[in-house]
Amino acid sequence: MSNVSHRCGLPLALVGLIGVSALSGCATYAPGGSGFSNDTYTYYSTPHEPKNVLIVDTRTGERFWMYEIPAGRQLVVRFYEDQYRDNAYTPAAMRWQEMPIGQKYGTLSNVMAVPDAGCRRIDLDVRPGPEMPTTTADTTIQTPETTAGDSY
Repeated sequence: MSNVSHRCGLPLALVGLIGVSALSGCATYAPGGSGFSNDTYTYYSTPHEPKNVLIVDTRTGERFWMYEIPAGRQLVVRFYEDQYRDNAYTPAAMRWQEMPIGQKYGTLSNVMAVPDAGCRRIDLDVRPGPEMPTTTADTTIQTPETTAGDSY
């Protein structure tokens, strides 16, 4: 193989890998979205800005769903349109998962039917703070390392 064809093969392989991962639906969970239009949203709830996420049905103005994100956690929400075509009132699917702040990937294991994109709105509600962060099984608590004789 010539040196020119070897150098061209690597960029083509990288372009193919990026294309496959984009088509596979993998998303990066971060505030501001994943960087492409896949209808995925990530909300951080911090001790000084604890949040509730609300889905509002804009046809009625009523709250359709609400999630109180514990301080120190994030909520990831992703919408899939036309999943329940036989249900005219709530034809879209919403998948969601609470996880530690900063987690970039993971399964969204909760699912429910929701109004389509033209009939729903996402509202954020900031609760009074500060709130103590919650400790769960997937939370790592870091403590300072001390040696004999150190005191705090």
